Amino acid sequence: MFSLSDYNYSLPSELIAQTPANPPESCKLLVYDKETWVIQDKIFSSFPKLIDPKTLVIFNNSKVLKARIPLWSSNWNGEIFFLKQLDEYRFEAMVGGRKFKVGSTIDLNEEVSFFVESIIFEWRILHCNKPILEVLERCGNMPLPPYITHTKEKEKHYQAVTAKHPGSVAAPTASLHFTDDLIQQIKDQWSIIRYTTLHIGTGTFKPVLDEDITKHAIHEERIIMKQSMFQDIEQAKNTDINILTVGTTVTRSLESLVYVYVLIKNDKNFQYASDFRDDLAKDITPEKARSIISELQIIWASITFDSRVYIYPGFEFTVIDQLLTNFHLPMTSLLMLVAWFVWYDQVMKIYQHAIQQEYQFYSFGDAMLLR
Repeated sequence: MFSLSDYNYSLPSELIAQTPANPPESCKLLVYDKETWVIQDKIFSSFPKLIDPKTLVIFNNSKVLKARIPLWSSNWNGEIFFLKQLDEYRFEAMVGGRKFKVGSTIDLNEEVSFFVESIIFEWRILHCNKPILEVLERCGNMPLPPYITHTKEKEKHYQAVTAKHPGSVAAPTASLHFTDDLIQQIKDQWSIIRYTTLHIGTGTFKPVLDEDITKHAIHEERIIMKQSMFQDIEQAKNTDINILTVGTTVTRSLESLVYVYVLIKNDKNFQYASDFRDDLAKDITPEKARSIISELQIIWASITFDSRVYIYPGFEFTVIDQLLTNFHLPMTSLLMLVAWFVWYDQVMKIYQHAIQQEYQFYSFGDAMLLR
């Protein structure tokens, strides 16, 4: 369970989804029961009937940016890949081409140009003469994963109906299966829908390289959510309502909250300190919390923080009860998260079943509900 090779599996190339199901809810849904170890093959449109009424269902409402800016000239081709916004005009980016030297200016067209402020490791800090989010929307391409053959038509499907706040360079793919009608069906059965915002960066694709997975330096992600999420979790725990996360990004968000709580429970600006159960964070020291949570801010009714929570064998889940997710690439931290949620031996059986039943894998692929 602690060796990288334990998380490898062989996947036929024809099972890597190149296009999403149409309509989205017509894709396959593998349902796994953690208590009985039973696997069922369903259709995603049956999802509302497969969860208990009054389930607390939480989505990531981050919106994927058109993060790839292609550059063409008569003697040079290159690309700017947006990573992180620093202010309205400045941002971090990966770039292609030797012309991106400190102090140089790169023209996109007659109106838009980029000035190279500095080089930090393998990326650059660029200053755009126009608001960068406007430039991305007007000139950028959707950053489809490299295993998907890129077309403009496919870009249209790489944005969830729940997307609201721009900032991600990859989609929270578990959300791609939902339609407005399906979300309304969930609400109609008295389930509660809430949202967190986790802006997915390129770190989500960072491979685990060390054979000893405990030595992996997990990527950091920015998370924004309402303070009232603490109250929602507390009420669910006190009334035995299931907490279901739509995707691994939401799982990381919610499982980060016990560490956040340790750091802010005595802050006068934290409105819900008395509503959250201390026992959920009883074994977490402030030192441990600070090693995982940084850049923590309470802004009005919201909380913003960066999280380095790493979920692999030995991690103690304190918040979530059920998980909806896609099928992940081998030897990745996302697969390790899922493996520990259902136990390692079981997730390998689930994946082999999915391969035998010709499920579609990865971003545009089918889904599984772990309950």
